[in-house]
Amino acid sequence: MFNKTLLISALLLTAANGGTAMAAGTSSLLVGYGEGTTLDPDFGRTWINGNTMEVIPPAYACGRRIYEADALTWIAFTHDQSGINPDQTVDVWLPRAGCPYPTSIVVERNTDKADYLPPNPNTFPLEYVLLETFYGSRWIDKFGKVKPLQIPQLPYTINVAKFVGMPQQIGVLKAQLVDSALQPRAYAFAQQLQTDAAELAGDLAARTALRRRTDLPDREIALRFVEDAAATQLNTVNGQLATATRYARSGQYAEAYRATDLALTAMQAASGYVAEADGLIDTRDE
Repeated sequence: MFNKTLLISALLLTAANGGTAMAAGTSSLLVGYGEGTTLDPDFGRTWINGNTMEVIPPAYACGRRIYEADALTWIAFTHDQSGINPDQTVDVWLPRAGCPYPTSIVVERNTDKADYLPPNPNTFPLEYVLLETFYGSRWIDKFGKVKPLQIPQLPYTINVAKFVGMPQQIGVLKAQLVDSALQPRAYAFAQQLQTDAAELAGDLAARTALRRRTDLPDREIALRFVEDAAATQLNTVNGQLATATRYARSGQYAEAYRATDLALTAMQAASGYVAEADGLIDTRDE
């Protein structure tokens, strides 16, 4: 049974809710192959929001649907690669008991008939297949169906846009810290961003506590994992912005920049985790 965690991250080009379908921005799925054609689930990775995020597939999940995949690339450890353009939705099946393919990872086009993607055309001792899209991805059950949450009145809503906007704001602070003409503004802006991050953390904690009054057996473990991960990353953001504020106040802009860069990385991860949590409680069907 596939009981490993899946690695998820997000590469944001524009404001995105990477955990749900039809999101703006770029997301991709990276699946690792073992020797020959044997697939090793330990290498399963989905990329959302620029940072590697570890997630647990929900109990019902047998795979991940990649909407309108526009690139599939085989990659060797030697960095040799080749690819095709599926140009349609692709399903990546996980090796889990009770799922269509319980012993291997299978990648196939989402069509009415079995339409497997062609095998790796090269001879690699260990290779990966990378699927890219501008339209996001969602978990699917053993029937190949997205399983929306069946509790439409769940008292849990997060303003995902605020999380998406924060990385952009932290990026502005980074730009100020390297521009001598803008550096005098950096201290006040860093203070404001630290306040904003603390408010986000408090809001997330309150809404998570409220959400956890309702147990969701088919996705509770997966949801708690990303909720906790988002909270941890926000704590890191707050700490690094506090450091950046302190350095900016004393005119140590290089040190403030390094702290801000760490804050940005953590904020991107927090945004990705929140988007994944939002996707797990999505009540919309495809």
